[in-house]
Amino acid sequence: LEEEFDFASFATATNVDMKVALNNDEEAVNQAHVIDIDDTADTDDVEILAFTIEADGDSDLNIQELPAVITTTGEADEAVLVANAQLWYDGDSVANDTVPTGGAVTFEDLDIDITAGEMAEFKITVDIQDTTGAADNGDTVQASVTTTNADDIVAEDESGERVVDADASGSAIGD
Repeated sequence: LEEEFDFASFATATNVDMKVALNNDEEAVNQAHVIDIDDTADTDDVEILAFTIEADGDSDLNIQELPAVITTTGEADEAVLVANAQLWYDGDSVANDTVPTGGAVTFEDLDIDITAGEMAEFKITVDIQDTTGAADNGDTVQASVTTTNADDIVAEDESGERVVDADASGSAIGD
């Protein structure tokens, strides 16, 4: 008796697909809006991006690292205007990072599980300098998470294999 079969990677066999998108339930966060900052003290936990990561396919995902880019106008150096960025998951702060020149932050040591077919909700908040420091009227701050950032999202499927670029799509860019 002869039988034909194909060999496929776990990702192929389970249709692993990690999708990043804006969280449409949080439009007020993602749309351009005025941020009232203090004159003498930093303004903490300003929400600037709400997004989702979906584990589309038949495999759970484990998010281990998530890069984001913080960009500003009015200040050429993001580190001067924005002191710190935090990643929130399920209402809890799960990571924070100092915003460096260039604005590239990586939230590490996350260990966040997303069940196959489910979507996880995230937010990024920032701490903005006061107006006696670097902040001026008209300055802007924006966050983005994409699957094409210089450093990709580090995630594994349930077999322990890293999700590759071909199995990741989407972006979330706040106004």
